[in-house]
Amino acid sequence: MSTIKFLTGIASIALMFTAASCDKADKTTRSSNSNAKVATATTVTSDNSCVACLCESGVDSAQTTGVLLSDVGVYNKWDIVPSNFCGTGPQVTFEGQFNSIIRGADGWTIGYLNGVSYNTNLADLTCSNVASNIVPTAGNFIGNENPTSCPTCPGYYNYSTGAFTRLVTASKCCPENGTIKTYVIKVTTLDAYSPDQYATFSSKVIYEYKCFTCSWTGACPTTPASRASGVTEHEDWKEIPAMFMKNAKK
Repeated sequence: MSTIKFLTGIASIALMFTAASCDKADKTTRSSNSNAKVATATTVTSDNSCVACLCESGVDSAQTTGVLLSDVGVYNKWDIVPSNFCGTGPQVTFEGQFNSIIRGADGWTIGYLNGVSYNTNLADLTCSNVASNIVPTAGNFIGNENPTSCPTCPGYYNYSTGAFTRLVTASKCCPENGTIKTYVIKVTTLDAYSPDQYATFSSKVIYEYKCFTCSWTGACPTTPASRASGVTEHEDWKEIPAMFMKNAKK
């Protein structure tokens, strides 16, 4: 079973993990409190990256260190960490509190696999259960399940219980090329901790990914209308649930 290790011993600050490559390389950034801009996704593209996967699968991780205690709950105080699947990215970035928000980058559209269990082994997936089950998310990002800012929005983990709930997708849909290319992302660890008695906090995301280039004709997948309205860009977390207080020190 997957594990979410998280955070702290201060119950009223706040929380929310990525990055990249075929050969499993950890990437570490020290928080600079920057607020970098990331390219927004497009729905249809003739980008060559739609045509075929350059590598099939991998395991990767990324981390941010040195976020001050007073900044833990502020979304933009955590560095934006880009992925680089197969050396061709970034396809996504992990950002927000503890880098737990996954956002599409450089024309990639974020979504999830509807009706496919999180516990599914990525090696068991095929185009038949990937392409037809992609559901893009409002705002081109995904994080915790049912956030306060959007009670009906889907997420890939549950903020209260710590369970992982969905497989995430990053897609480029190219009906003019007859394809949809999708990275399926399975986050297996969200690890947030304080190495120095709560003076600063660090985070690490570990995730598996697998690439699929599938046949596609007709309109690209669209975000369900019921989930597209009234969604704010993000929220600053107001308190830390008990599940995040178990592993504060390392």
